[in-house]
Amino acid sequence: MRENVKRTGKSQPLPRKKAAKKDSAMGKKLYPVRAAEKFILEEADLAELYTHPTNKKIGYIKNGLTKNDLVNLKDKLGLDYDTLSILLSVSRAKLLQKKPDEKFDASTSERIMMLAELAGYGFSVFENQLKFNEWLKTANKSLGGKSPLEIMDTIYGLQEIKNLIGRIEHGVF
Repeated sequence: MRENVKRTGKSQPLPRKKAAKKDSAMGKKLYPVRAAEKFILEEADLAELYTHPTNKKIGYIKNGLTKNDLVNLKDKLGLDYDTLSILLSVSRAKLLQKKPDEKFDASTSERIMMLAELAGYGFSVFENQLKFNEWLKTANKSLGGKSPLEIMDTIYGLQEIKNLIGRIEHGVF
């Protein structure tokens, strides 16, 4: 047992560090998310997602989002798997082969979260899911005649669309 000797010369045990739980199958560290906080896009109000604390979103990402989360986001945005594979920078086969409760890796989960956060912000600003979905597919002068979906395949593109939605929200476009 590890011990700590104070100036008094008496030996005392060192405090133990709490270890992160590990997924036995993968050996990955899991970040605690209580069952009530489990991230499921079907239950989450996307219009409020962008206001969630960053550390909570990081926990969701590190624990991995499931295919169910992706399917719910896909349905809310009215996208197909071909478009999603481009936006998430993964193969279409990877998206289709996942089982409903199977989790994506952290990198893919992060891109799903970024897309969900952007969708939530857009739904909030446009106050209508269908209007926002249509706007995503419409050519925009601010984007050099490209539609928002055409540039959302990179992190910088997602950020540019988020900035554009912010300008729309504040009437500066």
